[in-house]
Amino acid sequence: MVNLERERWQYAQDKGKKYAIVNVAAFMLQAVNEETDSILEMRVCCGRLKDKTPMLASRIYYMELNPYWNVPQSIITKEIIPTFKRDTTYFTRNRMKIYDKNGKSVDPQTIEWTKFAGRGVPYTVKQDNKAGNSLGRIIFRFPNHYAVYLHDTPSRQPFTWKNRAVSHGCVRLENALDFAFFLLKKPDELFQDRIRIAMDIRPVSEEGRKLSRSDAYRELKHCSLQESIPVYLDYQTVYLSADNQLSYCADPYNYDPPLLKAMNNLIAKP
Repeated sequence: MVNLERERWQYAQDKGKKYAIVNVAAFMLQAVNEETDSILEMRVCCGRLKDKTPMLASRIYYMELNPYWNVPQSIITKEIIPTFKRDTTYFTRNRMKIYDKNGKSVDPQTIEWTKFAGRGVPYTVKQDNKAGNSLGRIIFRFPNHYAVYLHDTPSRQPFTWKNRAVSHGCVRLENALDFAFFLLKKPDELFQDRIRIAMDIRPVSEEGRKLSRSDAYRELKHCSLQESIPVYLDYQTVYLSADNQLSYCADPYNYDPPLLKAMNNLIAKP
């Protein structure tokens, strides 16, 4: 009953025939293409209890290859500064650079971090792209008020866990390359190889292999989709799996009991 109520809230936007649904409760993504009668299903990692992934509906308009990560202020103050105090190699090991308000690079060893405990830091922290970047090799952006998105990740072990509530709110994809291919309007082997090359994955076509060997080749950095794809971040503790089986999962954010109580109170009213 609570899942039907949540579904009633969520799907005001027309899904169309091609869309993606992230079931935060099950830590699963289903990318549905009704035209080809196919479902791409994969594991995802979602937000921790203190950084819950929100429920929302939006549309994916573009993907970015090898993104830099501009670290949010909350992560800088709550996690990075305390870690740096214990390990002064943190910024170097994680390929992070610090910039002042004028965009000038600053040595982290010269900053008196204790001055900024519990308040904003007048610096930006940016992690270099490609290998080891926290956003992985590709990110899928969509308008929303929570600054969350779907992205690749170099951290693979959590995908083997049952409870994958490990992120700061964004959704990490187990198979980001497959999802990128799903978003394309139609299969294009050469363009898919351009995505592979940008992600340091071996191209499969002869034309793609020629591109990867060309000194004149310009690496793909971003791709605006020909048609935007609806995306839903949902929360269903009872759902249909890709093979059309009714599946049950835990309630990691403990959303079901208070919603059920509210619904029962409404029913009990004279």
